[in-house]
Amino acid sequence: MKLFKIFLLIAFTGFLAHFFYFCDFGFYEDDYAFISTSLNYPASQLLRKLNACFFYWPQGRPLGFFLPTFFTVIGSSMGDLKFVYFTGFLIIFANSLMFYLILCRIKPKSTLFAVTGMLAFLLFPADTTKPFLLHLFQLQPSLSFLLLGYLLYLSGWTRFSYFCVTLTLLTYESFFMLFLAAPVIRCFADSEKKDPLFQAKTVSKSRFDEMFCKYFRVSLNDFLFHSLIMAAIILCVVVIREFTGDSRLEGSGNPFQMVNKIFFGSIIGPLSSLFSFFLAIYHVAFSFQKDTLLICFILFCVFLPIFIRIQLPDKCEKSLENRSGSLLPASVLLLVSSYLFSFTHFPPSELSGRGTSVHLAATFSVSFFIALLVEMVKNNRKNTRLFSVFLAAFFSMLGGYHFIIQKDYIRSWQNQKKFWSEILETCSDISDGTVIFVIKDRLPQTKYILTNSWADPIVLCQLLKFPRNWKKTPKLNLVEKDWADTVVFDKGEFFWKVPETTWLAHWDTIPDSNFILLEESDGKICRKEGSIKISGRNLQLKNKAKATIPEIDKGLLYRLMIQ
Repeated sequence: MKLFKIFLLIAFTGFLAHFFYFCDFGFYEDDYAFISTSLNYPASQLLRKLNACFFYWPQGRPLGFFLPTFFTVIGSSMGDLKFVYFTGFLIIFANSLMFYLILCRIKPKSTLFAVTGMLAFLLFPADTTKPFLLHLFQLQPSLSFLLLGYLLYLSGWTRFSYFCVTLTLLTYESFFMLFLAAPVIRCFADSEKKDPLFQAKTVSKSRFDEMFCKYFRVSLNDFLFHSLIMAAIILCVVVIREFTGDSRLEGSGNPFQMVNKIFFGSIIGPLSSLFSFFLAIYHVAFSFQKDTLLICFILFCVFLPIFIRIQLPDKCEKSLENRSGSLLPASVLLLVSSYLFSFTHFPPSELSGRGTSVHLAATFSVSFFIALLVEMVKNNRKNTRLFSVFLAAFFSMLGGYHFIIQKDYIRSWQNQKKFWSEILETCSDISDGTVIFVIKDRLPQTKYILTNSWADPIVLCQLLKFPRNWKKTPKLNLVEKDWADTVVFDKGEFFWKVPETTWLAHWDTIPDSNFILLEESDGKICRKEGSIKISGRNLQLKNKAKATIPEIDKGLLYRLMIQ
C-alpha cells in the first residue's frame, strides 16, 4: 500500500479506537502528579527541568520524568486539555507508522505482513492504557526510542541504534530487551547496507553453532557480540541506579527471587497478552452496545476492501513466502524478551486497569507474531476472500474493544468531577490543618482506570490555592470502613498510618474538632456529625461552619473539574 494510504488508515483507526471521545477525557491516577501540575509549566524552564532530572535520576528514569512535562507543555501551548490529548494521539500515530516501516523492511514484498502487524500493534488489547496521559507521555515515547532504534539498525546505522535503545532505559526500561532480537531480524531484512561492526563473519564449526544459525539465521558470534553490548549498557545504567539509590531496584528482592520472577513472568506474560485477544472479542460480542457495534461495523467496512485487495497471491518467489515460518524463532525470542524486566510488576497477568502497562512491551512482539501467523495461514488457504472477512471482523472487534475502554475513561472523569464537586460543597468550611476521610467502599468505580486512587490526597491542593500562612495544608484521604481500628491514641492525640504511595508510610495526626468524615449514601457524599468513639475516647468531628472556600483562590484544576 502507498504510504499516504497507510497514513490515513493509521490516523482513522487510531482516532476511532482510542481518541474518538478525547474531548471528554480528563486526568487519571498518576496524571495528578505528572500532567495536571505541568499545564502551566513555563517552556523557558524545560531545560532546567531536564538538568534536574539527570542530576537526581528519579527512579533511574531521568527522561521518563522529564518527557511528561515536555509533552504537556507542547500540548497546552496549543490550547486546552484537548490539545494535550492530541499530542498523545500523534505519539501513538508515530509509533504505529514506525512499526509498519520496520515490518516493510523485514518483508518488503508482503503487504499483508506489514498491514496486519501494524493493525495488531495499533489495536493491541492487552494494554488498556492508551488514553492515559502519563503512559502516552512516558511509556509510549520509550517504545518510540525502541522502534527508532530498530529502524536505524535495519538501515545499517548500528551505533546510532544502540544510542536510541539506551534512551529506553532512561525513559521506561521494559522495552530495552526487545532489542536483543535485532541481529536475528536483520538477517531477514532485504537491506544491502553492510554494518562495519559485524563485517567479521566467523564460520560456525561446532554443532551448537550450526543449530543456532539454522534456527536464527545469524552467526553465534554476531549474536553474542550484540548481547555483550546490551549487557554493558544495562550494567552502566544499573550502576548509576544503585549509586542514586533507585527504590525500585532496591525493592526487586534478592537475586533468586528476581530470577524466579523473570522465568515465570516470561511464561505468564506472553500467555496473558495472547489471551487478551480472545477476551477483547468476547467483551465486544456480548457488550450489546449500539455505539460500539456501530464502530465495529464502520471499521469492518474499512478493513474488508483492504484485506480483499492484499489477499490476492503475491508475485514473489516461493522462497520468500516460506520465510514467515523461518521468522517464528525470532518472534518467540521477542515474546520472551518482552517480559524480562517485568519482575517489578509481578505477575504480569492483569488485563484491565493501569497495571496492564506491563504488557506494553509485548505490543511489538505479539504484533510481529500475529503478522507472521496471518501470513502463514494465508499462504496455506485457497479461499482467501473468506479469510479476508475473518481478518476484517477480527480487527474491527479489537477496535470496538478499545472504544469500550474509551467510554470507561469518560465515566471515570465524570465520576471524579461529581465526587470533587460534592467534596467542595460538603466541606466548604475547610481550614488550616483540616483532615478529611472518605470511606471508599461505596464509591463508584470503573474497570479500565480508577475513579479514586492514591492520587486523591494531592488533588485538593490543585483545586484550591490555600493561603500561604496556613501551617498545614488540608488533605483528603480514602479509607476503609474499619479505619477506626487502625487509629492509636498517644500523648493526647489521635494518630493514623498514612499508606505508602509516592511517599513513605508514616504516622499522621487526626486533629480533634478539625476532622471531617464523609461517606457515600444514595449516590451522594454525606457528612457525619457529632463525635466518634475510638479506643474508648471521643474524637470530635468538625462542626459545619461558615463557608471559607469562596474566600480561597481557585487553582487551575478547579476550572477543568468542578461542575
